[in-house]
Amino acid sequence: MLAGLDSLVDDALLKERDALHTQVTKMENDIKSVAARIEDIKAQGHVVMAGAGSVVVIGSDISNSFNAVKKEDPALAEALQTISGAVDKSGNKAAGEAWARFMKQAVGERDKTTLSALWDRVVKLVPDVTKLVESVAKIAALFV
Repeated sequence: MLAGLDSLVDDALLKERDALHTQVTKMENDIKSVAARIEDIKAQGHVVMAGAGSVVVIGSDISNSFNAVKKEDPALAEALQTISGAVDKSGNKAAGEAWARFMKQAVGERDKTTLSALWDRVVKLVPDVTKLVESVAKIAALFV
């Protein structure tokens, strides 16, 4: 009888070990996937910045300019970060590219016609950004 109980305990332990091994393998694969995405971001020359609960991806060629905007107009910088988070969350590559071009203009030359056209494109590709009323109002001041 004890031998039968020992066998049941051994079987239960083996099943638990196998289940844990499966979970660890899945976590390892998830970590590899995230690492690959991070490498892809680095390879494209992007810097990931976190602030006010949102994540924004900015091309390295404009990150210094963005930092200058952050010092000069923190509310605008926060609005840009908020919209960046929404665009990033959408997963829409075309929207990301349009937003990157918008950001380059917003922290650089600020050509109102170009900003307006790029903003219209972002809104068309990610309509949810219009729900971020405070951020939209701050950004609209750039080209209105």
